Amino acid sequence: MIEGAVSPYAPARVCSNHREKNVPKVLALVAALAAGVAAQAAPQPLRITFDGNVQSDYRRGVFEAGMRFTGPLSTTMVTYPWVNSQGAYNGTPTLLAYAYPMTMARRDGQPFTLQALDIGWYWLPEGQTSGRVMATLLRPDGSIGTRELDLPLGDFRSWQFGETVTQVTFGQPFFTHLRYDNVDLLVPAPVPEARTAWLALLGLAGLAAWRRFVPGRPAQR
Repeated sequence: MIEGAVSPYAPARVCSNHREKNVPKVLALVAALAAGVAAQAAPQPLRITFDGNVQSDYRRGVFEAGMRFTGPLSTTMVTYPWVNSQGAYNGTPTLLAYAYPMTMARRDGQPFTLQALDIGWYWLPEGQTSGRVMATLLRPDGSIGTRELDLPLGDFRSWQFGETVTQVTFGQPFFTHLRYDNVDLLVPAPVPEARTAWLALLGLAGLAAWRRFVPGRPAQR
């Protein structure tokens, strides 16, 4: 072999300067993809107002934005747009629970965070000016919590929670009627397929970085 010639069988040398110069770019790409994954995984705020909910069949409850609002009997949960003479009214349609408890849950069974809601009496028996509402919270770990609210007859009240649950049941004295509105939630990201795509891109970016910059492999120009 001629002195100074390079054998075609000798391993190609890695261009370390080229490699080191591009490492920050790859790291920035990986960081951006990771941030996208985190954004997809973060819970999304949701407010349910019942304003556009028009249903003719309430036998399985009221459904809106992936949530289900049900009672133990058919037709005990409806959306109701009209004023009543003594109870809460805010000028917009609301969820009305006739006589029986209301249970709130996601239709897909996933946990959600109940931040707050507006609640008020639609009707109380004659002579009664307030009543107690009990919220029973079923948490993802199977534990149960309770909250109580002494609710006077009149305008809506905001009830704050800030709890992650799989369902909440609101109990009321028999044959009293409650209205609910402006239910504020944090719910899982609505398109899980997008998160899967981000994970795939993140894996491809890592593979590309390894192929390009692993020691002992030829640098690509």
